[in-house]
Amino acid sequence: YKRMVSSISLLDPYHHNTKQMNQMVHSLLNEIELMDIQSKQMLYPNLVVSLVTQRSNTVGQRANKIYEFMVEHDFEMKSGWLNRIISTSKYNRQNDLPFHDVIKRLVSAGGQLMPDSILPAIQNMFPYTNTEQMSITLEAWLEDFHLIDLSTLESITAGATRNGDSKLILLVWDVLEFSRYSPTETIYENTIITFANDKNDGLRSAFAAMSSMKEDGFVPSRPLIRSISSALRFNKYVVSKARRILIDDRQQEMLSLESDKLFSLESFNIIMSSYAERGDPHDVAGILNVMIENDIKPNADSYSFVIEALGRDIKKRLKMDDHSYKQRNVEMADTILSMMEEDNIAPTTHVIRHYIELLCLAGEIETATSIVEDFLSSSKDGNTRVNNITIYRVAIENAILENYEVAKKLCSMTSEHISALHRKIASREQRS
Repeated sequence: YKRMVSSISLLDPYHHNTKQMNQMVHSLLNEIELMDIQSKQMLYPNLVVSLVTQRSNTVGQRANKIYEFMVEHDFEMKSGWLNRIISTSKYNRQNDLPFHDVIKRLVSAGGQLMPDSILPAIQNMFPYTNTEQMSITLEAWLEDFHLIDLSTLESITAGATRNGDSKLILLVWDVLEFSRYSPTETIYENTIITFANDKNDGLRSAFAAMSSMKEDGFVPSRPLIRSISSALRFNKYVVSKARRILIDDRQQEMLSLESDKLFSLESFNIIMSSYAERGDPHDVAGILNVMIENDIKPNADSYSFVIEALGRDIKKRLKMDDHSYKQRNVEMADTILSMMEEDNIAPTTHVIRHYIELLCLAGEIETATSIVEDFLSSSKDGNTRVNNITIYRVAIENAILENYEVAKKLCSMTSEHISALHRKIASREQRS
């Protein structure tokens, strides 16, 4: 039986029929199951090694059940054997064994992790979406320290972000500290998003991580700000809580008390973005005033969030009989644009897109069309701040008003051919 168990490792689906391989292994397992526990203790360790060594996925997965039996019946697992099966880890064979448990048992038994086998085993756990496995693996890894590359740590934080696992994120930061690595921009971004989605007071940690990110020379991007605001916007109480955290931290700083230095342009932009996505222009304007009062100069994104909120406010109230709010919101947006001009801040793609959306919702299609055409005609070398989304929006509105020539002209000005836009305009013209 020892020889039969060893021969399993030689099975190769390129040379043997997979069905016959499974039948052979199945028959062997049935016979071993009838043996006493001493015989199993003698055969099972070698059988596990053979199953994970051979090259068939379906055959290799039988090792998992045997390993569970060994754990359940307290089989002796020597360090050499554990290291050997760790070295068999392959990316497409993650279901053969719970390698995270193997690593944990090796460290607990006082065995030493071999860098040549442990690092591939960790990398083969990609895409790291099983955060429990990764937490166990990194905890064991920290007990028996070896260097691990930054790209792997970035991927682990990405998996933690997808699952909202703050514990795994903190473990990665422990590894960074032990390895004396400087955190990358990607690790910072994944950390901030994970904390922002943590319902157990993760907002303060998210703002603190963003503060550290800036201290390390990274500039929080607009996509990062939008990712965080998307996590907050569904609950106005959470947005208000984030606002209170910043205000309280600022008050502590002014009173010379311990402060996390959370009061920043990017932090307030997150709250403004959250209110903007909710369509709450009053709250966005309130944040803008707080920034100005505390000598925090708004940037183009800050102003774009105010204009976005004004547009979404119109969208929320389209069914109301009184339409005076439309003109009021447009006038407020014009005031925002004047403030930008006074501060020498040029309108960005996002500012223009939200302003054009506001004009379309307010029914001022002619004005929106004129602005888009002016920007497109004044652009040099094809560099324009009007993107295809904005052109699409205005072209469709003109088609609805049966201004087909204007719609076609706008359609020809996109940076790439948009088939859907051409079809919609042609369809409307044909129907009319």
